[in-house]
Amino acid sequence: MGKGRRNRERSLQDRLANPAAKNLKTKKKSGMPSWLTSVIAVLVVVVILLPLIISAIQESGFFPRHRILIESNSGEFDINQQMATFIAWESLYESGLTYYQYMQYGIIQDTSGITSFYTADQYAMDMAYAGTHNNLRDSVDGVVDLLKQYVAVCDLAHKEGVTLTDEEKAQIDEVVNWLNQMRANTAFTSLDKFLGYYVGAGIKEKDVRAATELVILYNKYVQQKQLALDEKITLEDLNKYREENPEAFYKIDYLTYALQDKDLSEQLKACKTPLEFNNLVVKIFFDENYKTLYNQNTLLVEVTDVLKNTLGDKTDADDGSGTALSDAWATLGVTATTEYSKDNEKLDEALKDWLFSTKREQFESDVVVAENGIYLLSFYSKEAGKDTALVREKFYEFKDGVAHEGDDKFMETLLKVLTANNNGTDEKVEYTYKTASEKANELRDALKATGADVEKLLKDAAATEVKAVTTETIEVPASIRKNVFSTESDVKAGDTLLVVDNDNYYVVYVRALTKPEASTADAESDAPKATADIAYVKTSTDLFCTLLDTLDEELNENFRSEPYTASFLKETTEGSYQEFLFELKEGDGWVSARKNGDTIVIETTKEDATTKEKTTTYTVYMAVENTDYNKDGEMLYIQKDRIVNGGYLLFGKELMAMEAMEQLKDKTGDELIEAFAALTSDDSTNTVKASTSYERANVDIVNKDLSAWLFDEARKDGDVKIIEKKNSKGDVDGYYLAYYVDHEIKWEKNARSSLLSAQLKEWIEELAAPYTVNEKVLNKIGKPTPVETEAETAA
Repeated sequence: MGKGRRNRERSLQDRLANPAAKNLKTKKKSGMPSWLTSVIAVLVVVVILLPLIISAIQESGFFPRHRILIESNSGEFDINQQMATFIAWESLYESGLTYYQYMQYGIIQDTSGITSFYTADQYAMDMAYAGTHNNLRDSVDGVVDLLKQYVAVCDLAHKEGVTLTDEEKAQIDEVVNWLNQMRANTAFTSLDKFLGYYVGAGIKEKDVRAATELVILYNKYVQQKQLALDEKITLEDLNKYREENPEAFYKIDYLTYALQDKDLSEQLKACKTPLEFNNLVVKIFFDENYKTLYNQNTLLVEVTDVLKNTLGDKTDADDGSGTALSDAWATLGVTATTEYSKDNEKLDEALKDWLFSTKREQFESDVVVAENGIYLLSFYSKEAGKDTALVREKFYEFKDGVAHEGDDKFMETLLKVLTANNNGTDEKVEYTYKTASEKANELRDALKATGADVEKLLKDAAATEVKAVTTETIEVPASIRKNVFSTESDVKAGDTLLVVDNDNYYVVYVRALTKPEASTADAESDAPKATADIAYVKTSTDLFCTLLDTLDEELNENFRSEPYTASFLKETTEGSYQEFLFELKEGDGWVSARKNGDTIVIETTKEDATTKEKTTTYTVYMAVENTDYNKDGEMLYIQKDRIVNGGYLLFGKELMAMEAMEQLKDKTGDELIEAFAALTSDDSTNTVKASTSYERANVDIVNKDLSAWLFDEARKDGDVKIIEKKNSKGDVDGYYLAYYVDHEIKWEKNARSSLLSAQLKEWIEELAAPYTVNEKVLNKIGKPTPVETEAETAA
């Protein structure tokens, strides 16, 4: 109960107890005037309510809204604290989106698993919220220079009578609508409350509108200035810019390979051509790795055969009543189980991944390739993913043996094919070895051929015969059972199926198939089941193809047959490979001192921090002439290739492509681009490619003929053509409708863009230089986070 209320109640009680008191007459004494009593009463109320009033004013943003951070010369574009806060918040939000995308695509490592429990929008909002609530001063400091530029450019725009059109003003509504969409996903009933919470105390819709209008006007005037600057840039300007910034335009290509044998490095250094260099690298790599990889793969085939023929799909019963798997292990000389611990640091990583995977099932058998051998394993634990795993195992150690039992032709052919695959030419080597898919397709086609001797084909392929197969016959792979008894296809006796199960290819011949009546099949569980007699062949890839793929993969990890490209460096370290690559001819400007095939060896020695052992590596570099980009034969080249402005659309039917081409007749420039963008294709898998800039390498991937037409130097604005799309067999299976408007030279386009950015930046910074930030207002926002010196950080 308040003091005033208590006094009023006490007075009322006195009057009730002494009614005559109200009639008592007292002599009026002189004192303070009656008006002063009213003033004091008002002051008392104000003092009581003052904290509430101040809080309400602060919540409304009254003070920050009147704190002018940057003053406009025209008086039209003052930026207050509220506007600055929103601009900082929006900048942080965009940064958050970009950072999230970098994590999503692996450019930045997502160590905290953010992308797994955050959406991009949620993450960006939280980042922006943290910035404007916990580090508002730092966030505003981050955009202060930009704010000065906004005000400076808008002042000049106002001076020159540049204003926003109704269409441009509508962009302000779009920003407000975007924020309202965010607000709709929260518990806030109004945009102002949402902004006050997520962006900053007291921020209102009007602050957002004022800030957005400023930014839109800034962008409009900057774009106008950019066009004006662009019109004045000449080819002479571009050449001058290129000469002043060679790092962005001059390039050289090179091959490189590192090894620890000095004699071999000298052999590589003696190579005269890139082809000779490539071929010698392949030979060196082959000699160093062939035996090891051969023995690993032959051993893998051997162990896989043991898995298939001995362990198969055998299992034991949990209660020990069935011991088929244990009995099979006994034939391999293994009768005991081995227990592994998850915290065993010496455990091979591949084995560890298999043992402690949550996907393991009891009695599952598999082959695991480790660093020094191969494990044949059966999982005996009752539960997967625990800290310990119980298995039966047999380890097959890699041994250095003979290469394919002395078959020199096998080894020679393998080296020839590997060389042909990596020498950058179209050289082909004929060989008859096949992959599992090739074998499977060949056998299937032979079995389905008219008049085929099915029995002989199956016998020659060592087919596995299984009778009375049902959906539960575990001796037959599940993928085969699923295909034979599929309700979605009409499989019948005499059919040949091709079943693909991951890397396994099965050719299945259905000898007989019995399906019970539907009414019977749908009855109780003991009703008759569908049964089939089948013969199936599992095809495996030839050892040759397996070795070729393995060698190719490992070679590509260590060496690129396609040259690296290096951008020119003005300053290089003495004795470095860059000094060698970027050496220039005396007095000839940017003419390279290198010629095609020049080589150098860079020797480096490193000491192991633990063992103190020193290892010397010899890295060989060869300068390579790139005729794709440089037709003039200069080693240090400028990218003079074209970037074509045009487009293409794929049609399945020629008639529709021809009808579409009629819509483009006699059109050029923007009119042609717009007409093309309005087209639709009968091929629903392809989208319209209109008003697009293309580099030749990208179009080459799509279609060589299409690329040749688009990049033909004879092309002119308005050219349109239908180009056939052919498959690997040479048959036409589509039609490209292509058009051409114009082209740019790559280096000129990049130079223009860079020069324009530099000029625009200089103009804006010069314009904003006289504008200052009000430090008193800035300090009311808070103190900036101190910047540590290098000495403080080290300490």
